[in-house]
Amino acid sequence: MTKIEPFTAITFDRTANVFYTAKEHTVRMYNQTFEKVKEWIVSGTVQNIFVLNGKAVLLTAETPYSNELKVQSIQIFDPAADKGL
Repeated sequence: MTKIEPFTAITFDRTANVFYTAKEHTVRMYNQTFEKVKEWIVSGTVQNIFVLNGKAVLLTAETPYSNELKVQSIQIFDPAADKGL
């Protein structure tokens, strides 16, 4: 039985017949039969995820400085390249 890991954000790429889920620092890509295809660990906590031009676009929050100020960032992942841009 195929199991989808728990998630807090989800988006679908209908063109590629895949979908992405995210929870905390982990983004996963699944195919149309719900099998996990790829997984990325990202800096920051994923708040939202969507697909644009075949790439996974993540809105994340992180605390990169010692003053504990949270900042938002946008991270773009290209599944064809298997890495962030």
